[in-house]
Amino acid sequence: MDKVDAEEFTKSLGQIVGGSMRQIELADKLGVPKALGMKLPEWVNEHLGGYAKLAKQDRIKLILEYKTEEKLSTRKIAERLGVGKDTVRRDLNGANAPAIDEESELDQGTVDDENAESGANAPATPSTKAARTRTAHEQIAKFAFDQPAAPVPDGDAIRLGDFYELSAEIKDDTVDLIFTDPPYDDESLKLFDRMGEVAARILKPGASLVTYLGHMQILEAGRLLSKHIRFWHPLCCMHAGPFARMTEYGVIESFKPMLWFVKGTRSDKHTFITSAISGAREKDHHEWQQAESEAAYFIENLSPKGGLVVDFFAGGGTTIVAAMALGRLVIGYEIEKRHWIKANDRIRKSHDSQI
Repeated sequence: MDKVDAEEFTKSLGQIVGGSMRQIELADKLGVPKALGMKLPEWVNEHLGGYAKLAKQDRIKLILEYKTEEKLSTRKIAERLGVGKDTVRRDLNGANAPAIDEESELDQGTVDDENAESGANAPATPSTKAARTRTAHEQIAKFAFDQPAAPVPDGDAIRLGDFYELSAEIKDDTVDLIFTDPPYDDESLKLFDRMGEVAARILKPGASLVTYLGHMQILEAGRLLSKHIRFWHPLCCMHAGPFARMTEYGVIESFKPMLWFVKGTRSDKHTFITSAISGAREKDHHEWQQAESEAAYFIENLSPKGGLVVDFFAGGGTTIVAAMALGRLVIGYEIEKRHWIKANDRIRKSHDSQI
């Protein structure tokens, strides 16, 4: 068998496998497994001999269709394709994970400049394959950014309790921005690992996590977050003063470090972000409170109107108040009851003043 015949056979086989997935999809829609008292994976494995294994590029195409056309959840897509939820997430995350192969020709309409000019049908170079992959990731992110926010579960704008446990209420791939300010002590470093884990699940493809952190936490916090989502850029907030003296290091601290992470790749790289911002000193509602103007800057530039903003460490409610004023949906979490009471009172007063 020569190469041409092998390629034709592969294509036809791919069509057969893809068709079988469509039949499984149809059976699911018609309620065949349910009528037999079975779940879809159980029905496929017992009655059809298991799922047909899709080539990676074919699987990604189906995932994109299910996400964009049918708006299925990650869980439902995984169930239909017979793969794990993590596989679907990695495919959607793109640049942050290995599941999307640079060999995959996700964007069939993209050709390299040399071939376009010559009209040749030569194989794409590694650089053009990478460009096709980036294009697909950007398409996913752009689509996700444009989707309306999911309904916010009932309850106070700030929930009382541990974000790691309570954030289970947030659906996968529904959050436009996480903006937060965790504790800075060494004991709290483990929280960055948990933040990254939750962020990888709830952020839309292309959405951002921006976090304040202590100067001496930068390396370890960045490493822990990078296990789950993609590091994008360092940021900082210039202090209005007075400045803290780090006598152990002989340093006067004039800025607060921030780290910016993205799920996959940004959906809108044409909206530029200033890497160093400044805000007034505000400590009226919490001893570690950051300026409302700082939160507003990132919320306005990194989330769409009507989008969903989440704060894992709501503290005095600064992120929540800023997001509400900008027309965003919000969910915050605060583990300290005294802060939770004050923050929700601040939110109610802020809301009443805007009516």
